[in-house]
Amino acid sequence: MNRLFRSGAWLALITPLTLVLACKGENSVPSEPVEPDCSLVPSCLGGNGSGGTSNGGEGGEGGAAWSGSGPGGSPGAGGSTGGSAPNCEDVESLLDFSPLSVPGYEDAADFVFLPNGNLLFAERRGLIRELHLQDGQLSEIRRETFPDTILNKDACGLANLLLDPEFETNGLIYVSYCTSDTITRLSRITYNDTGLSDLQIIVETELEKGTGGWHRFGSMGFEPDGLTLWVFSGEQTQKLQAQDLSSKRGKLLRIAPERRPGRDGYQIPAGNMADPDVSDLGDEVDPAVFALGFRSPWRATKDHLGRLWIGDVGNAFAEEVNVVEHAGQNFGWATQEGPCNEDCEDFEDPVAWYGRSLDHPYAYDDPLTEPATKRAVWVGTMPLSDSGPERYCGLLDDVVPFGDFFTGWVRGLKLEMNGSVQSDRPLGHLPRVTSWRPGPDGFAYVLTLDGILWRAELHLPEPE
Repeated sequence: MNRLFRSGAWLALITPLTLVLACKGENSVPSEPVEPDCSLVPSCLGGNGSGGTSNGGEGGEGGAAWSGSGPGGSPGAGGSTGGSAPNCEDVESLLDFSPLSVPGYEDAADFVFLPNGNLLFAERRGLIRELHLQDGQLSEIRRETFPDTILNKDACGLANLLLDPEFETNGLIYVSYCTSDTITRLSRITYNDTGLSDLQIIVETELEKGTGGWHRFGSMGFEPDGLTLWVFSGEQTQKLQAQDLSSKRGKLLRIAPERRPGRDGYQIPAGNMADPDVSDLGDEVDPAVFALGFRSPWRATKDHLGRLWIGDVGNAFAEEVNVVEHAGQNFGWATQEGPCNEDCEDFEDPVAWYGRSLDHPYAYDDPLTEPATKRAVWVGTMPLSDSGPERYCGLLDDVVPFGDFFTGWVRGLKLEMNGSVQSDRPLGHLPRVTSWRPGPDGFAYVLTLDGILWRAELHLPEPE
């Protein structure tokens, strides 16, 4: 099955293949994979990959440093290979993706694992489904209709899910969505055996005039204190808002959401840009703002050092992977897109980026690259605990997965302690990714827009 899915025109094959799966029953869907023999895996995380980074070097698109191989197997411009580094090109692909469900969930946007091991799926049209995963099969436990107006168009709809740190006792989940062309909400709701109840609006942004359903709220998560929530907010196609300190649009927000029954809104934690211990901006900046200069920050993750990684979908020039380390950082939109070229003192460069051309090192790294003209970068969620068995022989340790929704690139990015890029290398191929989450069993699970849940499995070379 894996070989067939990785052998060519994936999107053309997916419909007939999934129909066959649906007809053949349980034996056609992969069950638990065999535990990998880690002795077969080369150590491939030492910077022998390829990609666009912003830590110096010459060559490639826009002056980025490309390391690894270019067309025809030749070293890319500015690239190098260490004398003792393994030849990772001998590994056909680090990760294979096994489908665990057939289509049936329309416009699947996000999912989370519940404490009982079940999954909660969000569909853009406003449905929340609880599913049970066993022996490679997903079965539906229940479904609920979200009790608020949902605008399902463009990138709107029910877009993001998050469990409260105390979900097992309070049943709270956080959901972001659009209610109209002008209004975007992050709300809290209680999910338990009786269904969905006590919907409360935590934060809302509203435009005077509608501009379509693009660039709304992105990923969100809780800080280790269990009280402070971070959430990325797009500029709703109002590009000047991203540099307007008084606006929540185009920003990283930090808030302490109200969690008491029947209460809405939020409090402001210490450490944001308006905090007098952080800056002297005071009333010039919205109290919820932590960082600025984002266009359409969609998928993000927090790493073990507390840094926030965000894939910011570009306009016409560059898709960016940015890393937020402290309050007040400015990532440039709409003054800059991609690495800054002039008057750069106030702006942060992305740690990785790529443009629209298929004449690009990322395309050369992935022979299955989809011939798409559009781009949309995503970043996958890193596991922040060591729960579950080791499924990847350490090859994903401290590595942030990222990729492109349209071309299908799946890559891994790792930084040095000082923030410079240690490695940026291909991991596999999977188009139309909407969410990447670590599972309680140690595997990474990936959702695609057509409602298929995939399990990322280590691809091993055949023993000699």
